[in-house]
Amino acid sequence: MRSASSLQRRTERLETDAITLYHSSTRELEGIDAGGGKPFRDFGRGFYAMESREAAAGEAIRLSEIESRRLERIGAPQKVAPWVYELELDAGGLAGLDAKRFGRANGDWARFVASCRSGGSGHGFDAVIGPAADGEAIAGMQVYLSGGFGDADGDEAVEFFLKRVRPERLPVKYLFATQRAAGLLALKGRSMA
Repeated sequence: MRSASSLQRRTERLETDAITLYHSSTRELEGIDAGGGKPFRDFGRGFYAMESREAAAGEAIRLSEIESRRLERIGAPQKVAPWVYELELDAGGLAGLDAKRFGRANGDWARFVASCRSGGSGHGFDAVIGPAADGEAIAGMQVYLSGGFGDADGDEAVEFFLKRVRPERLPVKYLFATQRAAGLLALKGRSMA
């Protein structure tokens, strides 16, 4: 799995390379819609993809289990398929966008994710690239936001949170927040997770 530590090497080549990304879903994609997606995510509302197929497959399986349990609770039990979509990013096109890049999970990243997960996703970027908060990081983020590590605005709480989530192991995630950014993606195929 590619981690945030590989992000610096990858972003140095963004001007010319096509990059393979992976999107997790339990639904059939009819197109790439930056206006979709749920609020309160790591980088706000939009279309997400990851560099790691392994991380995307894990996310697809998690989403599938959540949706299957939801359907069971409402009396319509059915198994929901976990899909991984392969995408190609025209990375050269990122140069013309207002894109925010986090080379690693640091205090700026933690505060940005905390703001987006708290509903403050009006950041105005076309795209955001950086470490993805996985299940462990999300749980830590909830404790951090609730003040469990101290004053959430304080550096001490941020540093405690970052030590707890081991940022060097987090996979790289891309948010395409505008249709202009999503237009840089081409769907190449899909497979079961």
